[in-house]
Amino acid sequence: MFDMLISLLMILYAVKKILNVQMMTIVDFVVISYGGTYGLVPLINSRLGGGLQFSDTVTIEYGIGIFLFISGMYFISYIAPFKTVKELTNIVPIDVKMTFVIFLIVSVIRLVMALVYGSFASFSDDSDALNGYFQLFLCLEITLACALWILLAKCIFDDRGFLSKFLFMLEIFYIFAWGRRVFFVFVCILAFFFRFSKRWHERGLFEYLSIAFFSLIFVFLIMVFQPLRVKLGELRDQGGGLNFAAASEQILESDPGNIIEKDSINIKERDPIYAFHKRIIESQETQSPLFGGAMLAAFIQLTPSFLFFKNVEKVYSKMTIQRYYGMSEIDTAGSWPAVGQADFGLCGTFLYGCLFAIILKIFEAISWRFKNSVIGVASLGALFFVAGSVEQGPEEVFGLLRDLAIFSIFVMITRFIARTPSGYD
Repeated sequence: MFDMLISLLMILYAVKKILNVQMMTIVDFVVISYGGTYGLVPLINSRLGGGLQFSDTVTIEYGIGIFLFISGMYFISYIAPFKTVKELTNIVPIDVKMTFVIFLIVSVIRLVMALVYGSFASFSDDSDALNGYFQLFLCLEITLACALWILLAKCIFDDRGFLSKFLFMLEIFYIFAWGRRVFFVFVCILAFFFRFSKRWHERGLFEYLSIAFFSLIFVFLIMVFQPLRVKLGELRDQGGGLNFAAASEQILESDPGNIIEKDSINIKERDPIYAFHKRIIESQETQSPLFGGAMLAAFIQLTPSFLFFKNVEKVYSKMTIQRYYGMSEIDTAGSWPAVGQADFGLCGTFLYGCLFAIILKIFEAISWRFKNSVIGVASLGALFFVAGSVEQGPEEVFGLLRDLAIFSIFVMITRFIARTPSGYD
């Protein structure tokens, strides 16, 4: 019952902010992301017969932890107010040349990941996940891919460019190689830039009909997203690579009822997103917190071995938590509130909410400082990804910040040497 109350409150809050989208900040967007994740997901799991049973005490403490995490973010936003999403979308230039250059850079990174690590869009196995260079490429690709989608959205909705629309269609195919989190961020970027486009109130009947038509296409894409992603994964595991034609053919030949049944079984068997956090609370009934051990593990993993921690095993923060509390080392969804709970209990959820908001503020400040430049757009891309990916742990977020710093230094050096115009720096 308490879970249902949490879900209802977060969903109502999300609806309220969406209705007042003009004043929405990136912190509000994070809360909306949490509303969908910790609100809709439990409801869907319950509807399909999934979910795990926890005691009322654990459920209540879990709800308080999520509330404290959100309170920490709003505490920082009160001290240092955030820009509205509308203001952030307005600092993105309509620049087809910059868009094409970033597309080429992202394509090269994807090619390197595919040829060297055998991974087109995500971790191919645990060894790759713990490979420092792979993480470097992955975080850089995520940052620049989100920057590319921002530029494409800006060009498409505020300009009429054939090249932008062509690149946009290519990126739609790429999205299906990723998971649901990237798909969610992609759709949110399109929604924000469409809503705040200059011609939002100037569109004619034909344009609104076109919008309705493409909205139906997106609904269709959402319906086939999970089955296509599962089939692509099966073909890749069988050595067939990312064969869209073969995957689509298998889906068309399948009984729709079987696909729905498989998705239902998958949801029932999958560890719910909130389960890891609640297991931590259960474990803390008999064990003490890690007192910063999980966050330290994230810093160790991101630190190059030739600098520090040469003889220390590098593991994810959630794996550190699982080992400390004697949990099964399974692939489960981590989150900042869960890491905060593991490190310092309920106090940690508030502290890590503050830290998370500070990181968001850093990304936003870089975007604003380098507006109309590739550094600013890259920072904005990282900002949208971090805000929309509630399952990301400290490693991924700090990895994006690290790679943004590396990319910014590279751009500045290139600009100094080549003395390129500031509009394309």
